[in-house]
Amino acid sequence: MRLAAVCALLALSTGTAHADVSTPRRIGAVAAAIFPGVLLRGTGSYLVGEKRTAKRLAILGYSGLASMALGGGSIINSGASEYTVPAIPFVILGMGAFIPTWFADIAVAAGVSPGQGTPRAAPPWSMELGTVWLHDPFRARGLVNGELQVELDRVGFGVATLIDTEGDQNTEELDARYRLLGPAPTAQVVEDGSRLHVAVAGRRHRDAVDDVTLLTAELELRGRYDLANLDGVLDGQFIDMSVGIGLERAEYPRDQTNLSSVLLAGFGYGWYVGRGSEVEVVYEHRRDSITGGIAAGRAAGFVGSVGLRALARISQNWAVRGAVEVGNAWVTTFGIRYEGGPR
Repeated sequence: MRLAAVCALLALSTGTAHADVSTPRRIGAVAAAIFPGVLLRGTGSYLVGEKRTAKRLAILGYSGLASMALGGGSIINSGASEYTVPAIPFVILGMGAFIPTWFADIAVAAGVSPGQGTPRAAPPWSMELGTVWLHDPFRARGLVNGELQVELDRVGFGVATLIDTEGDQNTEELDARYRLLGPAPTAQVVEDGSRLHVAVAGRRHRDAVDDVTLLTAELELRGRYDLANLDGVLDGQFIDMSVGIGLERAEYPRDQTNLSSVLLAGFGYGWYVGRGSEVEVVYEHRRDSITGGIAAGRAAGFVGSVGLRALARISQNWAVRGAVEVGNAWVTTFGIRYEGGPR
């Protein structure tokens, strides 16, 4: 109930609460959106009079739940057989619809409308330089990261590197992507930030301390869906989803090697803030990154990492990016980005 009160007071302080909804009713709606709304999707929206929004959140949320049940049931019935690996994306993408619609329902119940924020198209090119702090159960490392992204209409290219300041590890990555849907790379504010890309990437990770080298080739589908397309009350909120597969070669001392597959899947829920800034809560299923996966008891080795990411624009061309990711390790990132091209 304390959380409900805080959400309602936040709604009033931002001036976004509907005038015809009393504070006690809004507090009750937020409480109901949290529970039983975690299962009864749309409860909070319904109680503040947004019945159409409640219905649409329920349809999307329960579609995700059905996908989770379909994939999860196959995995459980097979005893987690390796042959049911293709069912895992159904679970992750289902979570990507079910969990964010819960957050969205709480926001509607609280009257916190982030619709004042607007999406922005990708810039024609951008450069970023930043620092990364890695802390895991065995070590702590400071790293420097650099990135260059170039967009040529529908085709984009990127190169990135992550270097340990003491030379103990380094990562290089190349990727190319094709824009199937979404706004052209103009760096301008747009009405709809929804997009869909297919991407290929190659990555090399070298850890000198463990004497291990990982070589990865990936194919991935990445998408974003602005929830304003679902209902206008949800303007300013979005869902990110991705799914793909990778092939990874591990090289160990004495010429020992191992070849394995990597499942790529993840989702996020975020808000646009201001003109092109955004904040997002994310889940990444892959566990071969420096973040690794959360030690989740008997589910350890299956669960990926969670994180909070933010992009804040400080001028027309400059932005800062921050992230905190939690898996087997804590990874904190801070970067400064310059975005170029015509305006």
